[in-house]
Amino acid sequence: YDPAAFVEAPAGTFGNVGRNALTSPHFQSIDLAVHKQFRMPHSERQVLQFRLEAFNALNHPSWGSPQRNILAGAPFPGAPANAARQGFGVISDTSIPMRQVQLALKYSF
Repeated sequence: YDPAAFVEAPAGTFGNVGRNALTSPHFQSIDLAVHKQFRMPHSERQVLQFRLEAFNALNHPSWGSPQRNILAGAPFPGAPANAARQGFGVISDTSIPMRQVQLALKYSF
């Protein structure tokens, strides 16, 4: 985003930007789950299940939303709040965490 393309609306007026005019980058997350069931010997009802689950399995970075607040805000009550925020339009985080893997063992009887 170009911060110079945006200005603060004059006091007492509304701006002319439509709702949801700024968009964020797309994101994707592929989750994977694998499980295997083992029947316990000498029992028909007892089952041991092993599970492996991976969230964001491909570890694809999904960038977060850019900083949308153009105003820095007043540093103290009564101070003018017209300084542009330095980080406006900058993407500084991710929207989903890195790959996470969990293992589980479930015994049903």
